[in-house]
Amino acid sequence: MGIHSCTKDTINGDVSAYEMGAYLVYNQDAPGTQLYDLSDIANSTVSIDVKSVGSPIDAVNVYVGSATDGSDWTLIKTVEFNESATLSVSGAELAAALGQDISDFTAGNSFTFFNEVVTTDGRTYSMANTSTDFESQTPYKMAFRWYATIFCAFDASVFTGVFIVDEDGWADYSAGDVIPNAAEPGPGENQIMLHVYPSSKYGTAINPIIVDIDPETNEATVSKQVYGQYNGSAYGDFSVEGSGSVNSCTGVISLSLEHTVAAGTFGTYNLVIRKQ
Repeated sequence: MGIHSCTKDTINGDVSAYEMGAYLVYNQDAPGTQLYDLSDIANSTVSIDVKSVGSPIDAVNVYVGSATDGSDWTLIKTVEFNESATLSVSGAELAAALGQDISDFTAGNSFTFFNEVVTTDGRTYSMANTSTDFESQTPYKMAFRWYATIFCAFDASVFTGVFIVDEDGWADYSAGDVIPNAAEPGPGENQIMLHVYPSSKYGTAINPIIVDIDPETNEATVSKQVYGQYNGSAYGDFSVEGSGSVNSCTGVISLSLEHTVAAGTFGTYNLVIRKQ
């Protein structure tokens, strides 16, 4: 009985024949999307903390773009690098790289940043010449690209005074109506109070409608609460609950609210008001 084997003379087992590449990893877990504050975007900054793996790195080129092959990348800045660094991009730097005016940015605009490392001997490594499979393997924590979006930070002080109605599906108001003292901050942190229902034409308010705001997302939540009674109605107290969003930069409150009484629901209607 014999055992047969094959040989492959073309394989070079000497690892010195290969070059060691380089890449960046996050110092901690990969961050989520970074946020630019629209209310002061020029001075607002997004950043990541990274360190190097592999060959020594001399610098990091930070680009903005969308294609992983680098075909549409625009250089924002080159950062000197020594083992670790914080890579940051201000709103002003981003606008300059894109050739845009700061005023062109709006809430919801999203951007992808790509990091290209430059080794001390002049080689470059990025997503454009490295397998993207590594990025999908979370234990590597590879920092090939990172993300940012423009966000309008919640500021309760904006929501006070006179508001104009853009939409009221409940029909207490018509588009263009003006509501004095429609909103005010509080009673707690990240809350606002609405003085909108019932309209004084149709009923009597019992309580303001308290809206809870998630300052990380600007999402608004209205827990079920009694707000008032309507003239001539036999239903007693009216309650409201729902969700939506607020925008401190534009002063817009947009909610989808269900109106109910003890006997049941009247349905869900949109309310959109904006600060005058």
